[in-house]
Amino acid sequence: MNPEGDVPDDIGASLQNWHSIAVDYMVRCNLALGDNLKYLVYAALMDHKLQVSGGTEELQTDIKRFYAACSMSDILSQLRESRATQADHSPMGSIDMLTDLNTTQAESQAALTVSITEDSIKLDSSDCNLFCEEWAGKLAKAEYRENALRLKQIIDLLKLKFIQTMNVLKRLLRDAEKDFYTLYRTFLFLRDSGNNEILLHYVSTEGSSETAKVLVVLRDFIQEQTVQ
Repeated sequence: MNPEGDVPDDIGASLQNWHSIAVDYMVRCNLALGDNLKYLVYAALMDHKLQVSGGTEELQTDIKRFYAACSMSDILSQLRESRATQADHSPMGSIDMLTDLNTTQAESQAALTVSITEDSIKLDSSDCNLFCEEWAGKLAKAEYRENALRLKQIIDLLKLKFIQTMNVLKRLLRDAEKDFYTLYRTFLFLRDSGNNEILLHYVSTEGSSETAKVLVVLRDFIQEQTVQ
């Protein structure tokens, strides 16, 4: 604000465009991606690296901001810090087992590339699961897809649901260490969540030595069931 009390033109213009800058990107991204939205949500939750090429600068920025809004990278960072602290006091066997888990994760973590042309938007990965499909479906509902604030609420609810589910899983894992029935219940919980690979990715990232063996058993069993 200048000495006369007037708002400079550049600041005034920014304030007038605040809504478009702050939240409308969700609408633009939602409409632009269409059926591809579920793949973006999945990649964001898996904390894959995002690469965007082609299109306008505005659309590229919209996609990156939408991706960041769905990301849980802050939680993953906290889990990695927790694992690093625990590793300093863990037996060598537990460290080796956690290294194996992290190797599996690293192999599954790849960059998601979004290629924009005049006629289409293409993603180089179709990795997804039921959890991400359902939440992308909520975002795509006709009554919501052009309501930026409602879209933001849905994303916040998605992340809250994910955190709640992960906390339940962590409690089950602690009990499953000493109880085979709870181990089976944990498997059923993961199967019915429609989100087992992402949940396992997060709890494996934390990788407490106490749950390392349980995670290995669960991952092997889920893979066997998938093959069948």
